[in-house]
Amino acid sequence: MTDTISPEALAASLKGIMGRKNINASTLAKKSGVSMASLSRILAGSVNPSFTNILKIAGALNVGIDEIAQQHGGPISSVHTDIPTETAASGHSID
Repeated sequence: MTDTISPEALAASLKGIMGRKNINASTLAKKSGVSMASLSRILAGSVNPSFTNILKIAGALNVGIDEIAQQHGGPISSVHTDIPTETAASGHSID
């Protein structure tokens, strides 16, 4: 078992929760405050979102991050990122 969730697994989990809650991406973007462009990349499984954005999305869906992780079959204790050092050091989040 791993303590990280892949971008693809996160996307599948979020899509499942969104389906159960009957919420579309546009509404989720508005409720969470995550831009539609960022949310689209997250839902496509093409990025490692920031922990802040995961928390915003979880809050908008009214679920905990543990529920998002359980959807892919395991716990989550961290989200891995591939943010370049310069970006991470600047404190700016990409997604």
